[in-house]
Amino acid sequence: MGSVRSLALSVIPDTCRLTTLYQALRARRWFADADLWSIARELLILLDELTQNHVTLPQNAEDFLSQLEQAYQSKRGIAMQFEARVVYELWYAMNNSGEFDTTRAYQQSLTQLAQQAELPLYVLLTCDLCCD
Repeated sequence: MGSVRSLALSVIPDTCRLTTLYQALRARRWFADADLWSIARELLILLDELTQNHVTLPQNAEDFLSQLEQAYQSKRGIAMQFEARVVYELWYAMNNSGEFDTTRAYQQSLTQLAQQAELPLYVLLTCDLCCD
């Protein structure tokens, strides 16, 4: 059996990710009188769910808006356009940091291990891999 190369990833802690989202929300002034920490927490949960479900970042905000229209089975309106802009811009900023969140790092590690496998692999309880 061959040796397994380790995957050296820079993993950013959730506390840092939360702070980054808070700062981005504050800088953009989208929610003037709102509790930005709560909004940042909700966005962090959403971004993690997108990662867990292997949703890829669209090429641009317009493509993301189109995806939302299909998902909601609704026509775009001002609220949906704003939602798409907020999520897309912050999702893009978080994905381009060069660092991995815990879920993405885990997924990348599993991918690398699978690519190095010399024998067949069997996966059990896959829901636990993506839902924790």
